[in-house]
Amino acid sequence: MRAVACLKQVLKADGLPGFYQGVGSPLLGQMAFNACLFGTFNATKRAMLGASGASELSNLQIFAAGSMTGMASAIVETPVDLFKSKMQLQTLHQEAAALTPGGAARPDFHSTWGCVKFVTKNWGLRGWYQGLSGTILRNSVSNGSFFLSYEASKKWLMRQSHVQEATPAILLMSGALGGFACVALSHPLDVIKSALMSDDLQKRKYHGIIDCANKVKAEHGFAGFSRGLLPSLVRAVTGNAVLVLTVEMVRRYLT
Repeated sequence: MRAVACLKQVLKADGLPGFYQGVGSPLLGQMAFNACLFGTFNATKRAMLGASGASELSNLQIFAAGSMTGMASAIVETPVDLFKSKMQLQTLHQEAAALTPGGAARPDFHSTWGCVKFVTKNWGLRGWYQGLSGTILRNSVSNGSFFLSYEASKKWLMRQSHVQEATPAILLMSGALGGFACVALSHPLDVIKSALMSDDLQKRKYHGIIDCANKVKAEHGFAGFSRGLLPSLVRAVTGNAVLVLTVEMVRRYLT
């Protein structure tokens, strides 16, 4: 119900464009991020297979490869998420200020590039990686769960369908299952990562992952770790299904 109320509030305040606040940063970063994600995972798989001499990886090894992939991708993902979060937070602050009598908030930036320059000017490259530790922790669980669920479900569906190569339907289904697993298992860590990323660099509210988790629990209880779970699940299921299908189809076309 909170997700529905939030959708109505954004639609009323900003119309359809409101759903795309801060979209420039993730769009600019998606090509680099996904290339890093799948490229690192495949390279890690090959290295682990070469070291073990096995014909295929165990489930634990797949999870480990996915976790290492997530840690590496955090280097690209953290700045992308940071600039997106800063732009969205600025919009929320402006809307809140507009509701007060005579209230008005002067924006610090007007675009993704403006946000990049603002953060760099005030905090340097250190500002780009605010919340890096939370992103690494979240990604290790999220990507490990995604690749394990994706690989396992794809193999199972191929056996059930008696095919040697995954069909588009199998890729969509396995990608959707992988997306569901990664969010369902890592969402509490995502809440912590988002809190660390949106914290004020000059007046810290949170001092590390453990401190952040304790304060979220103290303020909101365990329910605080499930905030935004439903829209995240919907996005992960649909987005990863399309992502996996696209990556596999492009890979087959190019090889």
